[in-house]
Parts: sequence; C-alpha cells; structure tokens
Amino acid sequence: MASRAKKFLEPGSFLTQILDMVFTLLTLGAIVLAGLIIYWILQPSNRDRRSSSRRTSRPPKRVISLLNGDTATAQRLFETARSRNPGESDQWCWEKVLWDLERDRRW
Repeated sequence: MASRAKKFLEPGSFLTQILDMVFTLLTLGAIVLAGLIIYWILQPSNRDRRSSSRRTSRPPKRVISLLNGDTATAQRLFETARSRNPGESDQWCWEKVLWDLERDRRW
C-alpha cells in the first residue's frame, strides 16, 4: 500500500503535476489579490476626488440668468451652500442655489 502512494507522489506523476498546478494558481491568486489591495489603498478617496472636481465646477446657465450674469455672486452662493452642506455633491449644491434663488424671487 505504501509503495502505491509513493508511486503517485513521484516527480512527474499525474498527481504531482496537478498539485503543482494548484499551487501555481494559488500563488498567482495571492499575487493578484495583493496587487488589488495595494491599488485600493493607494487610490485617492471619494472625498479627495470630489474636492478636486469642485475647483472646476461651473455655475449652470439658469443660475447666471437669475443673477443677471453675476458669476462672482453665483460662485459665492455656491461656496456658501457647499460649506453648509459638506457631504453633498457639486450638482446638489448648484440645485440648492437655484432653488433658493427661485424661492426668493417669489416674493
């Protein structure tokens, strides 16, 4: 019985080749997983991406129209909305500015 098991584990046997393939696949999987973890760690967070995109945010035409072309006031209102609602997106802040302007114009 022992000689039979020894025969299956000899170098070059079918079982040894299968075990080598399994070990190789596990090693490659571990390398890919480590690479993905490193990539995920080095990625800038969503907050970082959102703050960098805020610098290039432009006011919608409707906001500029309501302010008679005053882009400085539009930007100031946007910055105020953003500082009062820190977790919200640029689009949400512009919609808030627009909603506030339209609300205030009803009087």
